[in-house]
Amino acid sequence: APRLRAFGPFDALHVHGDMADFLAARALARRLGVPVLAATVHDALTPRSRKLARRALGAYALVLATGREEQETLQALLGRPVHHLPSAPAPAFADVTPEPPAWDVIGVGGLLAKKRPDLFLDCAARRPDLRFAPLGDGPLRPTLEARRRAEGLGNVALLGSRPPAEVAQALARARVFLSTSRTEGTP
Repeated sequence: APRLRAFGPFDALHVHGDMADFLAARALARRLGVPVLAATVHDALTPRSRKLARRALGAYALVLATGREEQETLQALLGRPVHHLPSAPAPAFADVTPEPPAWDVIGVGGLLAKKRPDLFLDCAARRPDLRFAPLGDGPLRPTLEARRRAEGLGNVALLGSRPPAEVAQALARARVFLSTSRTEGTP
């Protein structure tokens, strides 16, 4: 907080994350003297996060949810308006030139435990005749790279993060889109 004060004063704090992040941000806002809190809920709500929602989001002046079900659930839990703000695809997704398939199976998402990118490698090990390309980056990338090398999975390319236009083109050039996530706020 002392380092952040050098950039202040702040009029508002907008937080993306889970209920623990929303609780922690409330404490940070108090220390920084931030008068207005806003939250965007991206994940699907779990029974545990539903229990925490009132406490975690009660002090937030504005609550947004990317999923319609989450918006309705939070609105009922908080007893006040929660706004639905669906994640919209970037304009690049409407401007794709069809080309021959580059990948058999593609996925897009953070390389995080809840996104289950390890399942891409499981599938690739079972189907060496198919080419797999998960797009995204995150803390599991070194583990996935090491496993890919150790198992000799030459049919997997970890493509990392890409700009929206490249993601759109990669999706258009794949035969199958595979989502391995356990939860998605906006699938």
